[in-house]
Amino acid sequence: MEAEVVTKRGWLTRGEFLDRMALVQVLPGPNSTELAIHIGYARGGWRGALIAGLCFILPSVVLVWLLAALSGAQGLRSITTSVLWWMAPVVVVIIADALWKFGRQAWGRSGAMVVMPLTALAAVALPSDLLVLAAGAAAAVVLQGRRRGNAVGAMALLAGALTSANGLGAQAAAGASAGPGLTAILLYFLRAGVSVFGSGYVLLAYLQRDLVQGRGWLSMDALLQASALAQITPGPLFSTATAAGYIIGGSAGAAAATIGIFMPAFASVAVGEPVRRLLQRSPLTRTALDGVVIASVALLGRALVGFAAPLQPVQWVACAVVAVALFRYSVAPTLVLLTAVAVGAAGAVLHLSPS
Repeated sequence: MEAEVVTKRGWLTRGEFLDRMALVQVLPGPNSTELAIHIGYARGGWRGALIAGLCFILPSVVLVWLLAALSGAQGLRSITTSVLWWMAPVVVVIIADALWKFGRQAWGRSGAMVVMPLTALAAVALPSDLLVLAAGAAAAVVLQGRRRGNAVGAMALLAGALTSANGLGAQAAAGASAGPGLTAILLYFLRAGVSVFGSGYVLLAYLQRDLVQGRGWLSMDALLQASALAQITPGPLFSTATAAGYIIGGSAGAAAATIGIFMPAFASVAVGEPVRRLLQRSPLTRTALDGVVIASVALLGRALVGFAAPLQPVQWVACAVVAVALFRYSVAPTLVLLTAVAVGAAGAVLHLSPS
């Protein structure tokens, strides 16, 4: 985006571009999509934001939607199963790489040395991802408060954050038993859109804990399929929600999930300036957001374990081959994923059992 918007087209200065990039880093939702929307807003107001956002999102969403429908066709089930078996190692290695890069970025934030191991424990022990995020924010604030001699106020904020997150977690648990109607799908992905900080890989952690282990709307294989479809298509990884919505509720579910997950990105334009002013005035707010980002790393690490645990020995060998291709020879991840698709499809056609 910087090459196109700053260097080639001169739509923004580099300072203006970096200012918007820093802002979307502290907002929940898909960072790349939000950045495109904010650039569009800078150039053409709300109409520019709408055009930029839709043009950035729709190609990926449409392709993922079509691929989800194709892979779910009755006659292709055996091929889909074989393809997913071979794609699983690729997805695990890609998530591990994302965890490494995201973790290195988060390590430079306030209190990371203490907050990161605490949130790793919280990701295993606490029943709600929102609780984990709140714990990360609260721990960072407590550390900052102690340095400033304001531990009492920080502890009060800790109690308030945990109480609020616990209430949200209880509401989610209460809705887990309800059938996934269109309204439920829309509201769930809307909540996900305002709860996920960082890259699209963090969304996988959120969906794994909530939809696979909690509500039971998806199986782990279905989530793997949704993630893989988003990764082999251009555009934001948050289009994983489109595939997940299709698996849960067909085309109507895909539409509801897509609207829900991306709606906060468009709304971020309205809150962008107030958030910028708040961050300028309140170091405590910046510290809390640092804690949320660090906690997101813990959630991503837990997701990696969940994807890697079911792998079989042959798949671990495939992981090693994929790692060499990606990191030693710099093969594009999309090409590696498409190779796994081809191997899986060939295996199904030749009736070769992947296991």
